[in-house]
Amino acid sequence: MDIYQVLVEQLRQRELNFELRTRIVGSIRVLERTDNFSTTPPGEPLLELAGGDFLNHLRGIYLTPELDRMSPYFRFIVTPDSSRIFPIHFQSARGRRVLANERHNLHLVWYRDRIFVKPIAPYLLSAAFWEWIAEADPEVFKAAAGLMRTYTFLIRSEADYRLAINDESPLLPLSMEKSAAGFEQFVRFTNQFARLSDDEVSPRYSYGELRLSRLNWLVRLLFIKPTFFHIHGEWGPIFMEMLAPLIATFAVLSILLTAMQVGLAVQSLPDTEHWQTYISVCNWFSVIVLSATTAACVGLVAVIAGVLIHEQVFAYSKYHAPKGNNMKTGVA
Repeated sequence: MDIYQVLVEQLRQRELNFELRTRIVGSIRVLERTDNFSTTPPGEPLLELAGGDFLNHLRGIYLTPELDRMSPYFRFIVTPDSSRIFPIHFQSARGRRVLANERHNLHLVWYRDRIFVKPIAPYLLSAAFWEWIAEADPEVFKAAAGLMRTYTFLIRSEADYRLAINDESPLLPLSMEKSAAGFEQFVRFTNQFARLSDDEVSPRYSYGELRLSRLNWLVRLLFIKPTFFHIHGEWGPIFMEMLAPLIATFAVLSILLTAMQVGLAVQSLPDTEHWQTYISVCNWFSVIVLSATTAACVGLVAVIAGVLIHEQVFAYSKYHAPKGNNMKTGVA
């Protein structure tokens, strides 16, 4: 019995959604509703379970080929640790608002004061769905399982659970609010996904939270596209972010050139006793400005280099550390 079959058996004992079931038609396992009055997936009233529409829809909302392609380079921009995910209640301590967002490639991507989290669809709480998708499309299985595994870190306590079902940024299905199944039942279900290793989920989920600003630069360096995601909706702010380093560089060069021009200009003044003091002050002032600016630039570069080296050494140690499964949740 492989890891996926074991997972399905464990989920069947703890499932929270009983609206789906599977049966064998010929040699193919099909997914259907248990009530026989509906032919649509739970939470997806415009799709049909029969045919390929639902499966194509799943591929479109769970697969992250772009992030999977970039994942070998993530260790240069983020800690290579899939457990590097802060629980919902702690996100505010880091100055971030948790925003429910259905865009799958933005799941756990953060930008300044916000972090995007993809909500859990009702059918993901059904063991029958996982039994079906494991055979129908293993790629979708790995991607959706990776998503569910992140919730073992996002929801670790009852406080996290309450925040996940509120109206401000709902992350769990509406049925969970009305269900008698609460925090303990939910984490017992999701905790089964914690048994999956990084090799058993999509490559993107070998990493936790991702910083949007670094993703934007990474896609440019890899020549994939100009930016990963337009957070502003207009090109003006995007260009300003790209120009900021150039403007800072030109400002420093301008100070250095001005100081050098002062040093050269005073050499043309008459070398008389009346001008001697002024010439001396200008010469020394230009030297001081040049020295101070150079020292500040060298110091800044040294600090940045030190931080980058420290991060890369730490990332290297994490990347090559034994891939033990140390995931914990609020319930054993």
